[in-house]
Amino acid sequence: MTFAGGVFYTIGICLLLKLFAVVLQQKMIGEAFGSKSVRIRYLVGINSVELRAMRKVLSQPGLCFDKVVILIGGPDWPTSVLTGIMKLPLIPMLIGTLPVVFLIAPCCVAGSMLVKASEGGIYSSLSTISILIAFLVQSGALLAAAHYIAKMAVAHKDELAAEPPDAEVLMLEQKDARKRKIRSDFQSWAPVAASHESQGTEGLHPIWKTGHIMALILMSASSWCFQILGSSCFVTFDVTDSIDDKLDGNVFNLVTDFGKIPCYAFLFATLYLMTYSKCSDAQFPILWIAKFKERITLIVTVTK
Repeated sequence: MTFAGGVFYTIGICLLLKLFAVVLQQKMIGEAFGSKSVRIRYLVGINSVELRAMRKVLSQPGLCFDKVVILIGGPDWPTSVLTGIMKLPLIPMLIGTLPVVFLIAPCCVAGSMLVKASEGGIYSSLSTISILIAFLVQSGALLAAAHYIAKMAVAHKDELAAEPPDAEVLMLEQKDARKRKIRSDFQSWAPVAASHESQGTEGLHPIWKTGHIMALILMSASSWCFQILGSSCFVTFDVTDSIDDKLDGNVFNLVTDFGKIPCYAFLFATLYLMTYSKCSDAQFPILWIAKFKERITLIVTVTK
């Protein structure tokens, strides 16, 4: 197969994968579980103004321009899942998604140019240009989708605001908001005074504060090290290079001895944050129960 043939073959495969993803997300997630699962509707953000505006655009008959732009420029989640929740017909959604090939093609060409860049010559310049074009096309599609959603939200502001919310999702949103408030109080850097919205906390323990500062320093230092001293941290490795030949069959040889220092520093900071998150989650039920008891006591007092 020629180089050009390989590029077109890759574009075709990527297009098929995109269409398969649309079918899976619309039929297997949105339509099959969207009407039954409150959590999926919550994750989609079904009560938000943006989703209401998107729903109004997608419910238009036919394949108008703004509808196609959202189908190809909007993120798969929630776009395809929303079409399933709305129980829109699949075939028109697939036809409206076909122009996504104009977003796929620049990415495939950019990838192919990276492979050819090792040959030098004009391919090295084309590689940089093709990556820039792919970035601009992807960004342009996303911004265009956001534009038409915002345009619909502004044009029908009162109508969208008057739509009744999904009651089950609204209850879950309120429940999660209360949980986030309690967790936020527990993780607060400074003490939180008691109020009608909060039982108050002493804020983050000094040990955790020290750990947070150390993690920030380690992550920042390692990130700057990767950016400024990248050539000293990693071995030069091109897309066309072989792991067996260039790295002696061990992918970890990509990191130099000096590069292991910032890598370990970043890993240590990440493990610390994971530990803190687990400890925080372990404390959260205790705080939630305490707040629940406080409310029950208040109700009993008022009743008496």
